[in-house]
Amino acid sequence: MVLSESQTYAIGVVVAGLFLLVALVRLRKFEREQRTQALPFAGLSVLLLFGYIGMSQGLLAPIGTEGYPVHLLRYSMYVVGYGFAAGYTGLLARAPLRYRLAIVGAVIGNTISTAGGQLIPGAAGSLLSLLSIVSLGAALWVLLGPLTSAAQTVSGRRRLLFSKLRNIFILGFLTYFLTGLLARGTLGIFDTFVSVFVAGYADIIIFGGLILIPLTSPGALETMAEEYRSPLAVFARSTDGVE
Repeated sequence: MVLSESQTYAIGVVVAGLFLLVALVRLRKFEREQRTQALPFAGLSVLLLFGYIGMSQGLLAPIGTEGYPVHLLRYSMYVVGYGFAAGYTGLLARAPLRYRLAIVGAVIGNTISTAGGQLIPGAAGSLLSLLSIVSLGAALWVLLGPLTSAAQTVSGRRRLLFSKLRNIFILGFLTYFLTGLLARGTLGIFDTFVSVFVAGYADIIIFGGLILIPLTSPGALETMAEEYRSPLAVFARSTDGVE
């Protein structure tokens, strides 16, 4: 039996709930300072859970230019969740503020332009679709170039967590790009069920990695807690003297 779109999202709700339970258990194992660093990653499980509850109910899903629903809740999850995680990845590398803002901007720009390209017809929509490809290339360049170079100066445990999150992002960018290219509203190689299933599978893998990997890296979070009082240092002007 082929699952409906809403049933596929309901499975995502269950998985997100499991992520939340694991996150709560892991949080109890951290000291106070480490917990401050870990909380936002546990919060990603809440974001995923409520996002999938909304999608399972068809909330905020206008019909796009190709006649299929565009789930704005999904893109909202990406803006908040991936935006923060991308900035924190830059902080792990102790990258200068301009590169932390660049990776956050590229991730958010890619998300908004991708959604806009599906909703806005004509030349404007085509321009947004092109912008999504450009921002994807920019994100990959920042991750593999400046951030990777900056990460060579930090401790081994911290550099290892950076490398894992960087690789999760690269996997996610490429998976979403290929899914969008092959989906029902573009080349049409994937039908409705496959499009929804693959996108949901990618969400679970990427969000799962961004939730579970930091929460199982207490050594790296300890070094971050020693240097930064808050994970919001992502937006601080300097990191240990780096401008």
